[in-house]
Amino acid sequence: MSPPRPRSTQAVPRAPARSAAVSGDGAELLVLALGAVPDDLVAAVADGLSAVYDLRTSIAPRSDRPAFAFNPARGQYHATAILRHIGSLLSSPAPPAVLALTHVDLFLPDVAFVFGAADPAARTAVVSAARLVRPDVAPDRGRLLRRVLKVAVHEAGHLLGLAHCDDGGCAMRQSRDVGEVDAKRPELCATCRGAYASP
Repeated sequence: MSPPRPRSTQAVPRAPARSAAVSGDGAELLVLALGAVPDDLVAAVADGLSAVYDLRTSIAPRSDRPAFAFNPARGQYHATAILRHIGSLLSSPAPPAVLALTHVDLFLPDVAFVFGAADPAARTAVVSAARLVRPDVAPDRGRLLRRVLKVAVHEAGHLLGLAHCDDGGCAMRQSRDVGEVDAKRPELCATCRGAYASP
């Protein structure tokens, strides 16, 4: 039997459910930078996730760019390999969930790219800023930070048991391009908030 596929911005939705492994009193989410991710972006994501999900976040020591996940044929980095690597770093008996931030371009075998991916069973997620900068638009640091936070809230939501949402403004809405990311808010809609709050 093959292991479950990691969740991504292109993943098939499932019914909302809380994950006992991550949720509940004392829940913690570790934010990990992989490579040259600016400290202020990491801190902003940690603070944003803490506010949205009302859980403790902490920042892990920076790790190297995930060169091990590079696929030369595609010129991209395999998201699943990164999720497995993050999982291998969790050595404590009850490790926190981990969300990694990176600037490398991510892919899954059946899609051209992903903004992020999550494996709820392993309690690991990864978010990339690579596709969140449009080459035809002048760089805007504030806009990039908002986009990264929206994707981070989305992937953390999968770790916490939330499915994709049909509300166009909800962070749990599936995003296939930057325009769809921009259309969302970095927060949950009432339905997803209710699903998250339910035991």
